[in-house]
Amino acid sequence: MAMNPQPLLLDVRGLCVGRGAQRILDAVDMSIASGEIVALLGANGAGKTTLARCVAGLMQPRAGSVWIEGARVDSTHPASRDALGMAVDHWLLPLELSGNECVHLFARAQGQADYALTAAPLLLALGLDAALLTQPLGCYSVGMRQKLGLVLGMLGSPRLLVLDETLSGLDAASLAAAEAQLRARCAQGAAVLLVTHALEHAARFADRLLLLHAGRVAGAWRRDELAALARQGHDLLQVLGAAAATRAASGGAG
Repeated sequence: MAMNPQPLLLDVRGLCVGRGAQRILDAVDMSIASGEIVALLGANGAGKTTLARCVAGLMQPRAGSVWIEGARVDSTHPASRDALGMAVDHWLLPLELSGNECVHLFARAQGQADYALTAAPLLLALGLDAALLTQPLGCYSVGMRQKLGLVLGMLGSPRLLVLDETLSGLDAASLAAAEAQLRARCAQGAAVLLVTHALEHAARFADRLLLLHAGRVAGAWRRDELAALARQGHDLLQVLGAAAATRAASGGAG
């Protein structure tokens, strides 16, 4: 596989999470270059959300490290947090606040006085109009709250955006709008880590796909590699399953 000429934005080295022999993540290595969208797939319990939380600095690994733009992600390196944005899960949003109040609260917490300049175009592009934003979040559908959570993660134009199932369940028009916004950010040098169960979407949208199995990276594919497999008649779900089985049979070595 040819080396990506873009500089590394995310570098995960030997990440381990768990106690004793019970490991959620087991020596995970991965990287994302500037401009890339990388999808992370795997079965329930594979460690996807744990990895995303470690990348975002919300969970401390037992061993290993996470680096964003050369700054280590931990409490002593605030520069790494400035470069990162994580979409807010829809069930964590304060339902008593209006959309406008929620955006204002999150922006102020991040020290962003000019948030309206970047938030307004995002909100409009995702179909969150001015009238809707005056309503309490308790009146929003799940999809509307998902879109708002995405906007909150994108406030301040972070260099690395972490999305944990953020796009799942969006209607076709909203998904297309979200994809366009993410692609535009990546064209400016940002990158996206997309945790998802939606294989078909990942194979179409992401530049690379990583399969996490039993806490280890069991396979990696570029979008063109997956497209070639599909043209040859391969079932992509079976391809992923075979990669996971091979990793399991080898005892996770490699």
